[in-house]
Amino acid sequence: MGYQIINTGTDKERSNTPKVVKQGQVPAEMPERKISTKQIINLLNYINFQDDFLAVNLRHSRFENVLSLQAKPHPCIENALVCEWTNPEEVRRKLVSYEFESISLIHEDSILKLQPDLAGIDEFSINLVLSEQYYPLNIESIEHYPCTGINAQVIQNSAIFKGTLTDFSPNSFHVKVSLEPPQTAQWVNSESNVEVVLSNSSETLYSGECLIRDQNELRNQIILCLVPLKKKAQRFKSKKFRSNRIDTSPLPNISFNHPFTNRFVDLKIANLSGLGFSVKTNPSSNLFLPGLILPSVEMKFANSFKVSFTAQVIYEKSIKSEKDESKENILYGLSFINISSDDHLKLLSFLHQVGDSNLYINNSLDMDLLWKFLFDSNFIYPEKYQFLQSQKEEIKNTYQNLYSKKSDIARHFTYQENETIASHLAMIRYYDNTWLIHHHASNRRVSFRAGLMVLNQIGIFSNDSYGLYSNHMNYLLCFFRPENKFPNRVFGGAAKKINDNMKCCLESFSYFHFKERLESELNESWAWGLTKTDSADLEELQAFYSYKSSGLMLKALDLEKNSNGKDLYKAFDESGLKRYRHLFSLKYQGHLKAIIMVNITNAGLNLSDLTNATTVIVIDQDKLNHDIIEMALSLISAQLNIDDFPVLVYPSKFAKDHSIDQEKVYNLWILDTQYGDKYFNYVNRLTRLI
Repeated sequence: MGYQIINTGTDKERSNTPKVVKQGQVPAEMPERKISTKQIINLLNYINFQDDFLAVNLRHSRFENVLSLQAKPHPCIENALVCEWTNPEEVRRKLVSYEFESISLIHEDSILKLQPDLAGIDEFSINLVLSEQYYPLNIESIEHYPCTGINAQVIQNSAIFKGTLTDFSPNSFHVKVSLEPPQTAQWVNSESNVEVVLSNSSETLYSGECLIRDQNELRNQIILCLVPLKKKAQRFKSKKFRSNRIDTSPLPNISFNHPFTNRFVDLKIANLSGLGFSVKTNPSSNLFLPGLILPSVEMKFANSFKVSFTAQVIYEKSIKSEKDESKENILYGLSFINISSDDHLKLLSFLHQVGDSNLYINNSLDMDLLWKFLFDSNFIYPEKYQFLQSQKEEIKNTYQNLYSKKSDIARHFTYQENETIASHLAMIRYYDNTWLIHHHASNRRVSFRAGLMVLNQIGIFSNDSYGLYSNHMNYLLCFFRPENKFPNRVFGGAAKKINDNMKCCLESFSYFHFKERLESELNESWAWGLTKTDSADLEELQAFYSYKSSGLMLKALDLEKNSNGKDLYKAFDESGLKRYRHLFSLKYQGHLKAIIMVNITNAGLNLSDLTNATTVIVIDQDKLNHDIIEMALSLISAQLNIDDFPVLVYPSKFAKDHSIDQEKVYNLWILDTQYGDKYFNYVNRLTRLI
């Protein structure tokens, strides 16, 4: 990649230009640094190999201003250097008034200026002679790199100027905009700031407020030199519990092509977390600015694995150089804004292992060892096993798929010492943007605190995951029985502590098993009807729920809209599992009385079978009773060909008021993950107390 070729003006004018900044004079007592002709020849041949160009600097014979033109060097063997002009027509006009001064080429991310002897020059080429064995190492730092293919919008006082980004640095960049009638150059007020949007053909790469340092008119165009003012970009809401940044060893590298300059960049990161990372650069090689989006980055962990993602520069700050405290480096923080669920899982698995070598995410498990643990920890107690044993082979097959196949919908967390499982927790993406926490089991004989440790682990995991679209983790769900002290203390206590139903809520359900279909039909002289739920029914459901609870249940259970769930069902299918949902409306004389949601999946996906449950949400209790509910469930059972399934009734008070023989009461805990701070605060405090 070449560098910007510009009209630099006179020496006096060049001293004020922002495009090239000289590094300062070498003190007189310091020996002059030199570069050998052999090194120069190798550099010239590299430029030829890359099909790149150098700059030939010409000085006006009368007015002293300097013009730089592009030229491609031919292969160079000895001292003779032939360069072919890239724009002969422009050269032919300039040679009348300009004389050769020097050449400039890229050397170690800087500009090396040389003054070889001129052997000949015409409109097609220039012949030079490298007459010395060594040349002074006359270096100027590159402040701006050329850009192609980057569209620019400059917005000021409701006027939008369209153009292109011509060159870039984090400190300032140049935008060439066109004036489209009725726009005039006077529309641009250099004393006011502008908003700038930079994009390629498919996405926005940067937006921010900029100061106008300089502007030059050129026919129907204006060239603006802009200085970005933003020093921090806030992609997500501020959180008290931020992701822990870990200094891993060895540190991984990131590599990418810069979105503006297309230069290849390879950097070692300074520290890493599940939400982002930081990198250190020195001011001379800096190519970042806060708000910049890097569309395609690769992070490599030695030879073990790599992950790909899109990142955004969030902040910058100056820090002292570790090697020389008199010098400063720049620390940039970057955040993941798009990464595949699988790559993010790899990253989090690595980070959790760095934090505690006994904590695992989605590790390979010996299934016999897992089943033994679930029985030993009394997670599968005798009554539960009596319910499960008739389907044990199907359940074993389900778990083989869950734990052995790569999956975007299932995660499990294990605290394991050697071959002994001390605690285990699993979660599954059961609704479009909602994950169900289940299978939380702990063997206290092995470790008293292991159960809390995996619970804390899932909190850290969700904190690192909720902001990424690929994880679909807007909400967390958990069913628990209120008489079970541990989950009631953790989840119930958190909901009580947060005390805001739109951030964390509890809903109570009655639970019973539907076992036998009734023979009669649900018509009652055509007064009752069971139909597919439409959008109007869901609107009425929302009105009821807002009046009764005003919590998160409808959002988390995908009941605010009649979603077809195709993407979710496809993800289940790819994991060797099934997932369906049916919505029915129970009505009396056309008036909506209840919404019935039927979830169907593999047996034992949740060992309490709550993932295969039918949920009855009672909206209007008038004329509705146990018999009508049973009749509706019979019709659904016959239509879907399902038998002996769990039923959850909401609100739970309806079951008590209408003599439904409930077996249990379940609480449904729901957390909006963007408000997880108070939950993490509560769980962390609980972890310290227990």
